[in-house]
Amino acid sequence: MDARDQARNIALARMAIGAGYTALPGLVGPTWIGRDGRTGGARTVTRGFGMRDAILGYGLFQALENGDGEQIKRWLLLGAAADAGDLLGT
Repeated sequence: MDARDQARNIALARMAIGAGYTALPGLVGPTWIGRDGRTGGARTVTRGFGMRDAILGYGLFQALENGDGEQIKRWLLLGAAADAGDLLGT
């Protein structure tokens, strides 16, 4: 598996996880937040994070499809920054 395959897997995973968090926040939120993930506010935040991840995944996927190395790098860095923010915030 080369770097492009790995990046494509990251993009697909982000889109899938993002879709799950957006569509089913009450079900998947508690796996991340804990029991409080079922509250209304936590579901709203979970949907927001899900949509963000879906957009990051889609942007990366499109950059890979276009073969634009600078865009691929930019989307990977944006995703890494978002993940670092999640780590610090969590």
